[in-house]
Formats: sequence, C-alpha cells, structure tokens
Amino acid sequence: MAESVAHASGKLMLAGEYAVLFEPGRCVAVAVGEVASARWSAGPTPTLTLDAYDTVRSWPLSAIPSDQLMGFIGAALAAVGHGRLPPGALHVRVNGQLGGRKFGLGSSAATTIAVLRATLIARGKATPPAQIMALAHKIHHAQQGGRGSGYDVATIAHGGCVAYERASATVHQLPWPDGVFGAALYTGTPSSTVAALRRGIDGATLGIAAIAAASDGLLAAWHGGVASQILAALATCEAAFDTLAADHPWMAPKSLQLTRTHIRRHGGVARTSGAGGGDCVLAWTDDRDRRDAIVAAWPDVCVARLPEDLAAVEAP
Repeated sequence: MAESVAHASGKLMLAGEYAVLFEPGRCVAVAVGEVASARWSAGPTPTLTLDAYDTVRSWPLSAIPSDQLMGFIGAALAAVGHGRLPPGALHVRVNGQLGGRKFGLGSSAATTIAVLRATLIARGKATPPAQIMALAHKIHHAQQGGRGSGYDVATIAHGGCVAYERASATVHQLPWPDGVFGAALYTGTPSSTVAALRRGIDGATLGIAAIAAASDGLLAAWHGGVASQILAALATCEAAFDTLAADHPWMAPKSLQLTRTHIRRHGGVARTSGAGGGDCVLAWTDDRDRRDAIVAAWPDVCVARLPEDLAAVEAP
C-alpha cells in the first residue's frame, strides 16, 4: 500500500463531568468535526512531520521527542509495531486550535487515534472501534500519568453520540433526537483537564452525586426523545455543575460566564462541556434558526454546530 490516510473527530462531553471518575463512571458525549488526520506514505525517508498549533516540524522516526503530542504519536507507533510497518513517513495534522490555543476538543486523543488508524491500515490490519479504543486508552492513560476516565478516546473511536461507562469500559451509541439543535461556542479561554484534575475536588461528594444523577437524567430523557425534556435535563446538568463550581470558582471563569449569558440571552440552554475552566460551552435549543442566531451573534470563535446527522462523525 503506497499510502494510508485516517481521520479522527474531536469530542465534547454533554453530561457526567467529574462523576465519570467515580463508580460506575457514566457520561454522555458526542464526537464532532475532524480534529486530527494522519497519513502514512511509503518511501525511503522515515520521518514524522507534525502540523499543529500553527507550526510545522519534522523529526526522524527514530528520534521523536517524548513531550506533548509527540509523546502520544511515538506511543501509538510503538503500540502498532513501528518495526513491522513498511518503510515510509508519517504526516500528522491537528486542527481544533487557534493561535496555538486548544479548544478542548481532545486533540491528544484524536491524534492518537488518527495515527493508530493510519498505521494499522498500512500494516493491513482491521481497525474496529473497540480495538482502537482499547489501544488508545492504554496510550492516553500512560501519557497522562494515569489520570482521566477514557471517555474521550471512547467517543472519538466510536463516533457519533455515546453513553460511556468507565467501570465496564462499555460504549452505547445514541441516536440524535429530533428537534434538538446544538452548537459549541469557544469561550476564548483554554483549559487543561489534566490541570483541573490536579487541582482536586476534595469534599465534593454531594456535588459529584448531583452531577451523576443529572447525567443519568439526561440519558433517560435522551432515550425518551422529547426535545423539551432533553433541554430541561441539560439545564439540570448545568445547575449541578454550578453547585460544584460554587466551591471551586476556577471552574467558571468570567469568559465562561459571559458565554453562558450570551446563550441564555438568545433563548438557548447553556451547558458547560467537560471540566470547566474555559474551553467550550454548548448552546442548546429546540429551534434550528435560534441555534444559528446564537452562533451568528457570538463574537468569538464558534467551534462547531453539533450534528443532527451523525453520519459525518461516525467511526470508519
């Protein structure tokens, strides 16, 4: 095979933040857009070229640095068996950033999965989502020092909208409900999930329980498929997040609060995605035109409209 190309979406958590770290560890998430792509090209010069964060750099495959994204790429190559790949070069492109700032779409997980897919294809191997998820989770867990739930690699590996349970490492794909429209608005403030976990949420037992209950409520409403009930459940999830953030004010910086105010002022339901601290806030509504008006009026970067047709983000 002269060339193998693979792509990977990003991810956004809809519900279950922090609670996903505790038993049974459930959350709801969605794959969005294309955050990373990888291309393995046959040739005599074994190099890695990384196009990410407004910079293009290259290294010999035998001397890939171990920091930041390069560490994930190197670990993915090792997992696939670099020595068993045909001679060639790897080119990786990462989107989901502006001026070097990440949006919080899971660029490291997407990069890992894109590299795994491309190199497994180059080896002539099948790449079922469960296998990709298992390999990527092992890599991601190690590179992040044992932190994290694995929901990001699970969501990106399977695509679409998913219910994930960490304790059993199970993924159930969910249909997109009729009459529910969403968009992700970037707050302008980057946030690190690893840094958030290092801060700790000691003494937050009641807050975590409220988030877990709200997440389960959203999943039940999602299965029910009634738009008004789904929007109400999303609002309940945000109220549970606010209860936790009241004791951890770094979770809701001014940029995040302003984004939520914008969404609500235009008639939408605001839902902080993930650990808070910045990155994205999701705007939800039961009217497509209202969703588009929220996006059009937002003065910063709109990351993505959440897909009513999930075919665009389904795993291959």
